[in-house]
Amino acid sequence: MDAELLWLTHERFEPDWPTFPWEVVRHRQPLRLPGRLGQLDAPEPLRSRRKEYADHQAAALWLGIAKSLGDVSKQPWLCEILRNYGPWTAAANGAGLDAHEEVTDPPRDWNKAYFDLLAHCLPGLASTEVDELALAPISSLPDEPFFDVMTQFLRSVDAVYFDNSILQDPIAISIRSALAHRLMASSGWTRLGRSRSASIEIHIGSAIATLFFNDYGFIQPAKCYLLPKAVDRLDPFLPLLEKLVESGPSLFVAIVTLNLLEVSPRSAYLPFTITAAMTWLKSYPNDRQFWVDHGVGRRVCVWIEEVRRQEPALLNADTPVRFDVDRLLAALISLGVADAKRLEEALAGRSGVGG
Repeated sequence: MDAELLWLTHERFEPDWPTFPWEVVRHRQPLRLPGRLGQLDAPEPLRSRRKEYADHQAAALWLGIAKSLGDVSKQPWLCEILRNYGPWTAAANGAGLDAHEEVTDPPRDWNKAYFDLLAHCLPGLASTEVDELALAPISSLPDEPFFDVMTQFLRSVDAVYFDNSILQDPIAISIRSALAHRLMASSGWTRLGRSRSASIEIHIGSAIATLFFNDYGFIQPAKCYLLPKAVDRLDPFLPLLEKLVESGPSLFVAIVTLNLLEVSPRSAYLPFTITAAMTWLKSYPNDRQFWVDHGVGRRVCVWIEEVRRQEPALLNADTPVRFDVDRLLAALISLGVADAKRLEEALAGRSGVGG
């Protein structure tokens, strides 16, 4: 404080940002059974009370105010904050631990403020700086902290990209792609692709939802957070979304995909929608619960019908996509999706007149 006061009165140079005392990262210990002699493993020694610690909750309050300074990408000293506290932030969230480790008491308030500020500083950073300050540290976290941090960071990145339109497409795409590939490398994603359960673990569920521009929480069902005008800017992200759909053909992925598409049905997204539906059909060929009970079949048919209403010629009998649509509808009809039958009849009528 004395150094800051002397600087403000022009009696010395600007002091360095204060260094946070290194955080002792605690992680949940696995349940250990008694040894062969019937004795429990020795308990961990008690940690001595630290003489100093970082009050990261209080620090998060002043860090969160930084966005009120206007265009934060034009405030270079804010990037110095990120560089100075980036290593501490990564370490406090478990960087370097094994992927399966679960960190207890991560600095949640600090994470929210820090990664939100980082997202708003992205327009002023080069791609190498984005990797150094954001992608590499976040990707180094164990799975559960990675899911949580990724959700917070990517949600803020989308706010910068769609609300302000000042983040370039290549940077936005590279961020989403890097985080998506880190998520797809997790054991949770692998389990999800094999699961037929309607439930999903909350940490990975929130991360997956954000990749598909959805919010998801403990008491909040998945819901797309983009407005129709923002959905019109999805084209650069479709190849990545298609890869996610094909890699993890689960009910949850189907729900967040349809939530996104239904915000603003567009004919340009018809090939992506058909590819997604055919992927789900391959994974759930005879699953009435998936297609009927959870409404996936009805929602797909209603979406296709809306696109057909906008541009009827797209689904003429001689169009390339029509073959896949006919195959899809035939399968859904056999599963008892009533909307598929109505759509098939509507397409047959259209073919009879114009085909």
